Amino acid sequence: MVLINRKLGGLLRYRVAFFPDPDTIREFTENLKPTEFARLFHTSVDLPDLPSVLRHQRNATACTNLKDGPEALWQLLKKDARQGIRQIEKIPDRARVGLNTDRIIDDFLPLFNEFAASKDGVERITSSVLDPYGDKIDIFVAYLDGTPMCGHIMLRDDDTSRVRLLYSASRRLTDPAVARICGALNRYLHWHEIGAYRQKGFATYDWGGLDADEANGIRRFKLSFGGTIVNEHTYLCAGTPWLGRLVLGIFGTLVGRGRRQRQMSSATTSAPEPE
Repeated sequence: MVLINRKLGGLLRYRVAFFPDPDTIREFTENLKPTEFARLFHTSVDLPDLPSVLRHQRNATACTNLKDGPEALWQLLKKDARQGIRQIEKIPDRARVGLNTDRIIDDFLPLFNEFAASKDGVERITSSVLDPYGDKIDIFVAYLDGTPMCGHIMLRDDDTSRVRLLYSASRRLTDPAVARICGALNRYLHWHEIGAYRQKGFATYDWGGLDADEANGIRRFKLSFGGTIVNEHTYLCAGTPWLGRLVLGIFGTLVGRGRRQRQMSSATTSAPEPE
C-alpha cells in the first residue's frame, strides 16, 4: 500500500491510499476526523453504502503477471506489440531508456506537458504534483537519437509487489512524421519496464486503467500485451459528509472555471493575427 498526505486547498487534510489493505479501508471509512478527506484507490473491496463515502467509482484495469517467465510473457503479446518491440531492438545504437536521473525528470515534464497541450482532457503537471509521491515513483524516458520521445511514471508499491502506470506521454500527437516510431518506442518502453520490474521481484504490472469502450485505441494498446482485466473500486471519503459535499462543490466550480480560462487562453494564443 502507498499512503500520501496532502492538503486540500492548502487547509484540509487529504490522505490518499493506493491499493489499501482492509485495516486502512476501515480507518478511512470509520475513523476520519471531522475535517479530513481520504481517497482509496484501486481496491477489490466493495464497500457497503456508508455515510462517509461521498463518491464510489468502479474501475477496470489490465494487469500483467510478472511471476511468469520471459518466454511466457512474450507469448502473451499480440503481433503488433511484438513487431514494435523488435523494430526498436534492431536499432540499439539509436534507442535507449533512461530511469530516474535528474535529466530524466527534466525531460519528462516538458514531454508530458507538450502531449497534454495536444490531448483533450489531459491536464499539465509540474514537479509539485510529483513531489508528494517521494521515492514511490519511477520515471522512465525512451530516447531516439538523444531526443526524448516517450515516457512513463510508474507508482511502485513494495508492500503489494505491484507497479502501476500513473502518467504516460509521447510525441506521437505533435509530429505525425514520428507517430509510427513513437508507437514502437512506447511498446519497447513498456516491455523494458516489464522486464526490469520482473527482475526486481515485483509480481504485478498494472497498466493504469482501461476505458470502458472496447473500441478505444489506448485500451486495445494496453491489452495487446496480454494482461488480465481486473475490476476494482475507488472511494472518496469525508469525516463530515455534508462538509465534504460543500467543499467538493466549491472546488468543482473553481476547477471548471480555471479549465475554461485555460482553454480560452489557448484558443486566443493559437488564433491567427488579424490582417
